[in-house]
Amino acid sequence: MTKLGILLHPERGVDAVFEEARQADQQGFDSIWLGDHIMGHGYTGSDGPLDSFTLMTALGGITTRTRLAWSMLNPTFRYPAMLAKVLATLDQITKGRVICSLGAGSVPAETNAYGISAIDDHDARVGYSREVVQLLKELWTHPAPETVSFDGRQVKTHDIAFAPAPYQKPHPPIWLGG
Repeated sequence: MTKLGILLHPERGVDAVFEEARQADQQGFDSIWLGDHIMGHGYTGSDGPLDSFTLMTALGGITTRTRLAWSMLNPTFRYPAMLAKVLATLDQITKGRVICSLGAGSVPAETNAYGISAIDDHDARVGYSREVVQLLKELWTHPAPETVSFDGRQVKTHDIAFAPAPYQKPHPPIWLGG
């Protein structure tokens, strides 16, 4: 079965991206996608980019059937356990329409400008992303009252009683890309 998604264009403005999402939902697209950048990439002046999670949450509220994904989430923008939290929350809100599409992050201008610690070495970034995926799965499949501790090379957590669990079981699909 062929599935078709559409990359939305928030650089056209909030009203335009809302209309794109509504039309994609009504026309039967399987998924809608947003970029995950905090500066640059098609945006000029004071118009953006908008925060992709805030925007995707709003889009999840005005659509009813399309899946929600990013091209690709940058794991360095959010603490890994908080990434698990926001994705699980959005999955609950949308009754299981989230796709966790994760990259390794590679735009130094964004991390440098925002003072975000970044990993310069490509292989180390991929290793970090691998640990993020491992933690996401652990948190999503061991919700409170269980606790999760993770002691990776770069990702560490201690005694997290994770809630809410995602709507999708065992967890949202995880797609990797770059």
